[in-house]
Amino acid sequence: MIHTGLPNSVADNLLQVPIVFFALLVPAIVKKKYCDRFVRSNMCWRWDVYRLFVSSIVGFTILCAVAVEFDGDDCVNFFTVFFCYVTLGVILELNTLSLIKKEGYTLGYYRQPPSIAALQRQVCLTTIVTVMATCTSGIFALLWFPYANETFDTHAWSGEGWWYTVVIAPTLYFGIRVCALDSKPNPARSYTPAKMQSFETSPESAFTIGVLSDDEPELQQNDCSPKPSARHERVNAEIETRQDIMRDRHGSSESMREVPPALATSDR
Repeated sequence: MIHTGLPNSVADNLLQVPIVFFALLVPAIVKKKYCDRFVRSNMCWRWDVYRLFVSSIVGFTILCAVAVEFDGDDCVNFFTVFFCYVTLGVILELNTLSLIKKEGYTLGYYRQPPSIAALQRQVCLTTIVTVMATCTSGIFALLWFPYANETFDTHAWSGEGWWYTVVIAPTLYFGIRVCALDSKPNPARSYTPAKMQSFETSPESAFTIGVLSDDEPELQQNDCSPKPSARHERVNAEIETRQDIMRDRHGSSESMREVPPALATSDR
């Protein structure tokens, strides 16, 4: 059991505060200005940075805890678990968030108007995914701790070790997370784009252009196009039939209104 400890003085911790903000804000600003396909408002951009900031702080704390709590040199353990997260954890976290987006969850969209409740839910979701990816990479790092401690020497208190632990590692961690995980969702569409569909005629359909149904045998021709005279004759025949029906109905009603001759004679 060898514990040399990571740089954890007050000065080191205070120095990491501007380093974290620099590593988080500079890539986010550059990505928003030059890499975003869709323009996002300043409020949504600030909330995206806040969501990544909270999840990154939790993930970096887990990396330090894994390096300190297990046997071996703390500095060697830290760089081992850091390397495992950069190579495995980021890919796992990115693919998990991509699967969540494909299932319909619009990560980075905070409703209209923006809602604090939506921000809180997305911060919790992103943090949970970060914890899952960090713990998974930490499990793989545990397998490498014995080999790493036998191969590499500690540099925790040397000048190079201090720069790597206090400056370079946090800068790379937050910068890689912003570049890999900060993304603007595609704007939601309120309509479905129209698509051209081919129309194929079928002789079995009664609604196909140029094809007559089975109840019009006298109008069917070899070229599937009726002659104008035949159609006119059919229309005229239907009109005459309707007129005859209306005359019959009118005549029957008039006959019912007439008084029988026998009754008229008896009254006289």
